[in-house]
Amino acid sequence: MYIRLILLSLLGAVVCDHHSRTNQLPDRSTIVHLFEWKYKDIADECERFLAPKGFGGVQISPPSENLIIHLDNGKRTWYERYQVMSYKLTTRSGNVEDFLNMTRRCNKVGVRVDAAKHMWPNDLKEIYKRLHNLNTDFGFERHSKPYIFQEVIYYGNEAIQPNEYTGLGDVTEFRVGTELKNCFRGQNPLKWLVSWGPQWGLSPSDTALVFIDNHDTQRSNDVLTYKESRAYKAAIAFMLAHPYGEPRVMSSYFFDSSDQGPPDDTNENILSPSINSDNTCGNGWVCEHRWRQIYQMVAFRNAVKDTQIQNWWDNGNNQIAFSRGGRGFIAFDVEGKDLNQTLQTGLPAGEYCDVITGKRQGSECTGKKVTVDNNGNARIYVAANGEDMHLAIHVGKESKLLSR
Repeated sequence: MYIRLILLSLLGAVVCDHHSRTNQLPDRSTIVHLFEWKYKDIADECERFLAPKGFGGVQISPPSENLIIHLDNGKRTWYERYQVMSYKLTTRSGNVEDFLNMTRRCNKVGVRVDAAKHMWPNDLKEIYKRLHNLNTDFGFERHSKPYIFQEVIYYGNEAIQPNEYTGLGDVTEFRVGTELKNCFRGQNPLKWLVSWGPQWGLSPSDTALVFIDNHDTQRSNDVLTYKESRAYKAAIAFMLAHPYGEPRVMSSYFFDSSDQGPPDDTNENILSPSINSDNTCGNGWVCEHRWRQIYQMVAFRNAVKDTQIQNWWDNGNNQIAFSRGGRGFIAFDVEGKDLNQTLQTGLPAGEYCDVITGKRQGSECTGKKVTVDNNGNARIYVAANGEDMHLAIHVGKESKLLSR
């Protein structure tokens, strides 16, 4: 079923991951984390949106039975999902039948499922202590102590005794999200991104999972999140346009406090995201992966697969542009003044729709149109006060209008 279990650090912005083992289809390369979604909703999303938009994988919240943690306001928190209580596949997302149905349906349309398995030595120690204390605030009154402990102490085929806590795997972490935050907030010049990747001391590209924010870091000020949507969309676009690493995008819900759990009803059942006519979500869900500026860049990444950065241009400060071989071109402007330059795009002559400001509709664009001449040059304009601080075109069907 191509289920990959990942040990994820709660602090990392890039973690070691052999993305060559993700089993994604050859023409796809982006993972989306549908944080706290129910299994049935994930299966629906694989079929109706992720597969058609070219996503290659979906990461789900930890599937193992977890502690139940209530906040002072009586609502449940997000981090209870990371306090594993057993290896039973039963959570607020669904049961084992729901889990299997999701993996079958997602795999059938070419979207692979990543199940984040989160159990560390300290988790085991804490669970062991709480089992002896039977702290009813965490829902243990519903279970028998011996049954839970019997499941928890086994890792693989080896029993872990109460006083034998050892590391379950090494995780290397980097603060890429922080660095890109500084650039796209205008605190560091964009021009330095010319060397972004291993030259910054990061992992080799073929062992790096890259992301701007995750379920944990988005609750701090250290990274960009949906709450700074303009800069966030640009940072995501840079990550998806750049060949470094295997990208993962975050899809979350609106929250006011860092401990707040997903939208739920009075019976503590997670609410399903509603889908609006413009493809965005409702019912308290952000669904960043459904933002046009993000899913269009997933298609961009698929279109430029196996190409490298060429035709780098910058103004010596906060305006940059580059092509991915002869298949895609992107420009960013964090200068505070308009970017208005004739630049080498590397693309075949023709007309293209900017996939950031709009979409292709037949032979027209709902956003900007860019004309590339016979020499590969085009007039590139990004307004300083525009809704978005970037522009992107590529040879895929979502952008290319006609050839000369």
